[in-house]
Amino acid sequence: KNISKARIQGVELSWQTLIWGWNIQSNYSWIDPKNKETNKFLPLRSENLFTIQLDSSYGKFSYGGTIQASSKRYIDLEEKYKLAGYSTTHLRVGYQINKHWSMKAKIDNLFDKEYATSARFGLSQRDLAPGRMAMVSIKYIPFY
Repeated sequence: KNISKARIQGVELSWQTLIWGWNIQSNYSWIDPKNKETNKFLPLRSENLFTIQLDSSYGKFSYGGTIQASSKRYIDLEEKYKLAGYSTTHLRVGYQINKHWSMKAKIDNLFDKEYATSARFGLSQRDLAPGRMAMVSIKYIPFY
């Protein structure tokens, strides 16, 4: 069902600093996503989102991590069904082999957290996000 009038208001705060060689970035969003006719939350919209990211390097190595958190979200117009909030942790490392070649590795959802960002038919069919995932990449830049 389409919503004829919606209002999304909110505040977003960002912060970044460098402390003891660590680049620290964080972001917080508070939104108030409402159906203007019923004053109920819009489906699949979290009210609170938070991210903190830390990155550093030593010689040819770079490394870092990210924590993301999201509050609950309703999946229907009547606020009858809701998905729980969740947080995930991600790690990454990189190595600059030479001026042309680099390698990167990352692990997303380090603790294999099971969470859903949407659902259908009440809560009977939750669309689960991928579990723990790892990826390794090698990059070549011919001209520097």
